[in-house]
Amino acid sequence: MNRVSIRVLPLLIFLLFNVSNSEDEEVKQSLVRFMDKLAGVTAKTDQSWGWNMTSDPCTHKWKGVSCDTQLRSVKKVVLDGLNLTGVLDIGSVCKASSLLVFSLVKNNVAGLISEEMGNCKSLTHLYLSGNRLSGHLPDSLKELSNLKRFDISNNNFSGKVPDLSRISKLITFYAQNNQLSGEIPKLDFSNLM
Repeated sequence: MNRVSIRVLPLLIFLLFNVSNSEDEEVKQSLVRFMDKLAGVTAKTDQSWGWNMTSDPCTHKWKGVSCDTQLRSVKKVVLDGLNLTGVLDIGSVCKASSLLVFSLVKNNVAGLISEEMGNCKSLTHLYLSGNRLSGHLPDSLKELSNLKRFDISNNNFSGKVPDLSRISKLITFYAQNNQLSGEIPKLDFSNLM
């Protein structure tokens, strides 16, 4: 190898390592879109929150985002009590396929939980209590087979609770203070508290 090649090799290794160290561009774009629809004035004007295309959710530590130990994928989005007032775009946040925990507790978020919720296959904890979410709960919730904790209390959901019998790992399910009707679905799980 000549001297130029030897000098360029460490630079290429460094660049490859840094590119593979961050969340996928499509996921980052989806997360930025999610925040754009969700954020109040505070989040849009506070640069320290991150949540933009010029930074990375893992390496630049976006507000409320936690990643795996290698800083490659988003594992948690926890945006509790931040006075967020927009609309929930669950389809965008579910693009982060490694997402385990999603929490928007005590905000002022409106809208529906769309059928795209079923795309959050890795989700183990879903906390949406204390918002202005409404509409029917989607049938796609039954696709969240890894879900352990589920809290939709203190919202404006209506209609029947979908069949959650396929979510056998469910430990807690809170749905009080909504406009839900019908019978409570059979949840005969050994883990359920």
